[in-house]
Amino acid sequence: MENNETYFHDSTVIAVFNNEQLKKELENWAKSNDVKIYWTEPNSPDVISVPAFALIVDRDLLGKEAYFSYLEYAKEAKDTDLFVAFDNNNELELPANEVVLHVNPENKNAVSWVISNVENAKKLI
Repeated sequence: MENNETYFHDSTVIAVFNNEQLKKELENWAKSNDVKIYWTEPNSPDVISVPAFALIVDRDLLGKEAYFSYLEYAKEAKDTDLFVAFDNNNELELPANEVVLHVNPENKNAVSWVISNVENAKKLI
């Protein structure tokens, strides 16, 4: 996906998931908070190369190669960005970010938890 927009750490959320309710809520929140959403493609290195204060990732959808590359990056860089694993995969390792949230999309409060945490992360940058 070619994208010529400019993204800044303090105003970007990286997203790769397949949940219409979360997509709608995140887009509404982003619009009202002057935040851009970078919709990355599965197996893309964008989770490392695009600056963002928060990442919302279905690790299965992202793909193993891209996710394992991110795990290495997060360890080496001591990543302080919010990482939300939005999936029900309890087998995969979580990244070494300072703030990590694992949310099962099947939980009735899942979307609210994600949006609340992204909102808090935005306030803290």
